[in-house]
Amino acid sequence: RELKDIDINNDGRIAFIEYLLLHYKAMVLGAYHVRHKTECKHDLSKGGKGVTGVGMQLVEELVTIPLNLDPELVKALEDLGKAKKTRLKKIAKLEKKVAKGGVMGMTAKNELEQLLKEDQTKMAQIELSLAAARKKNLKKAKTANKALAAEKAKEAKAKKDASKAKRAAFAARAAMFNK
Repeated sequence: RELKDIDINNDGRIAFIEYLLLHYKAMVLGAYHVRHKTECKHDLSKGGKGVTGVGMQLVEELVTIPLNLDPELVKALEDLGKAKKTRLKKIAKLEKKVAKGGVMGMTAKNELEQLLKEDQTKMAQIELSLAAARKKNLKKAKTANKALAAEKAKEAKAKKDASKAKRAAFAARAAMFNK
């Protein structure tokens, strides 16, 4: 039942991505419930083993754009999706006309060939802006990680200094009694 739940394409086989869904089910479900601000009703203590009926939640979490992404990156992703969707719709429309045949079919066939051969500059431009935004986002993440590491080191040093101060105070008190 668990395997059937994550078999996304219903082919009766487990693809590598489906195996990964099974393996990381607890982590992905946890992220899903954090995003939706709901309480998980399933027992995830055993790594999600035995949990069924959550296949669509897993897929939804994986295809949803993360909340903390840079707005430029989100816009670039949306633009890329719109451009690809528009192109695919146009191709499907032309293929239907080609299937009908006749003069309109021949015209559509020529237009379809031109569309398939045309330069993908708009798509390439969007993909480049997406790559640039992704790099910018990675730089921000690295900077944030460095700042976090520095903050943790500072906290650890403060704890260590506080511990040394407590030991020194305790040693001073002990010295008073040893006189």
